[in-house]
Amino acid sequence: MPNNHVIFIIIKLFSNFTVPLNITSVLGSYTSNGFRVIALAYKTLPRKFNYKQTQRASREEVEKDLEFLGLLLMQNTLKPESAPVIKELKMAGIKCAMVTGDNLLTAVSVSRDCGLLNTKVPIAVVNVDLSYPSPRILLQKMSTIPGTVDMRDSSIPLVIDGHNWSLLQKHFPNVVPKIACRILIFARMSSDHKREVVEAFQSADYIVSMVGDGANDCSALKSANVGISLSQAEASIAAPFTSREPNIICVLELIKEGRSALVTSFSLFKYMACYSIVQFLSVLLLYQRGVELSNMEFLYVDLVITTSLAVVMGRVGPAEHLNKHRPLTSLVAVANVVPLIMHIIAVAFFQKLCLFMLSTMDWYIPVDPNQNGGSTVQSYENTALFMTSCFQYFILASVFNKGKPHRQPLHKHWMFVGLVTLLCLFSVFLTIHPSDWLAEEFELMPAKPVDVTFRLLLLILPILHLITAIFIENCVPNSRLLKWIVQKITRKQRPKNLYKIYEKDYDIPLTYDI
Repeated sequence: MPNNHVIFIIIKLFSNFTVPLNITSVLGSYTSNGFRVIALAYKTLPRKFNYKQTQRASREEVEKDLEFLGLLLMQNTLKPESAPVIKELKMAGIKCAMVTGDNLLTAVSVSRDCGLLNTKVPIAVVNVDLSYPSPRILLQKMSTIPGTVDMRDSSIPLVIDGHNWSLLQKHFPNVVPKIACRILIFARMSSDHKREVVEAFQSADYIVSMVGDGANDCSALKSANVGISLSQAEASIAAPFTSREPNIICVLELIKEGRSALVTSFSLFKYMACYSIVQFLSVLLLYQRGVELSNMEFLYVDLVITTSLAVVMGRVGPAEHLNKHRPLTSLVAVANVVPLIMHIIAVAFFQKLCLFMLSTMDWYIPVDPNQNGGSTVQSYENTALFMTSCFQYFILASVFNKGKPHRQPLHKHWMFVGLVTLLCLFSVFLTIHPSDWLAEEFELMPAKPVDVTFRLLLLILPILHLITAIFIENCVPNSRLLKWIVQKITRKQRPKNLYKIYEKDYDIPLTYDI
């Protein structure tokens, strides 16, 4: 039975005649049912044993020939929030492990109750065997489901205690990160052990979040990438996050908020980058024809459209549930850069298409670049390109402002939807039939019967651009073709993260006790 060496070390302190013969089986039954067990004993001191002698007495002398009294059982009931949280984390593909100071059997019992371990899945205990000339890593069956179990199966979860963890660190430091990726329960762990477990996961390229509520967890909370304290006492000093509620629901909330904030930041960055490109291309194409944007048009784009959209784009909450697909963590990732370049190409294409459509109109007369010193504002080129670019701002903001899977769906973001709807309606009005006052303020060409067809055709371009932008943003980043091209260019032959390599290539010198 695991931890027998710990049991017998304690029993050595007792008088043999006071210890029941079935102490090991009784202790195992209690710990396997999730109880925390403390052995109680006493010692009768001689009457002449005064206070000064107690001060001089050594611990070894006092803790000898104790009389066994019994076992004190304590039960820390599982909080009702724990099992649903662990289930959602596992469904999202997030590895969960228990690192505790409790007995190994107690930890296994609690882990089965909370869903960390499947009740029908066998478990292997990791022991470091020092009985041979060279130490060996030995896997022993702890519990099995009916039938024969192949201990060589790499899918069987492992458990380990603090004593064997120390031996593993000492004799097999190179395989610690590999075998740690398979261990789900770390029992009898001291404060330093917990810190070493966190560092082992980090050395396998995991992003580690540690949750703790005691002084024993401080070093691990400090070493983790994200430390969450469930206590307002010592642990809260070491952890960057402290939960007001003493349960692990905060883990879900923190991951949801973090992913939502990351997606929002990337969305705003891409929108602001494309906004400047859209305006730059508009100005460049107009300058080629001796035309400029008016001051009111610049003010409307910068203040009304861009600023208002940027403000409301970030005002959306996280998704209700975690998704298995993680958000991108790098702005310069291929899945970010390639779609961004394609969006810029699409913007340039539809702006050029707008001017090409204008040039095919029978009534169209190009602006003379030498007229007005090359600084003409009110013209069909200006009107057509300005209105086309306005719709492009709305389109890019809409496709970048993603909802699912990491944020609330777009239809719940009523501020953004309402603002885009109002701006689109106003832009449609400016495109089809602007009032004389608005045409004069924006320096647009007033509506005439001869250009009605062209103005209606201008409304088709945003629809085509919207379809193109949705395809680029939703299909290109996750396309297998893009991944294949990147792998060929970078000559990527294996995963970047070590834990993924360890999952495929589990090369550890193990000995099996079958």
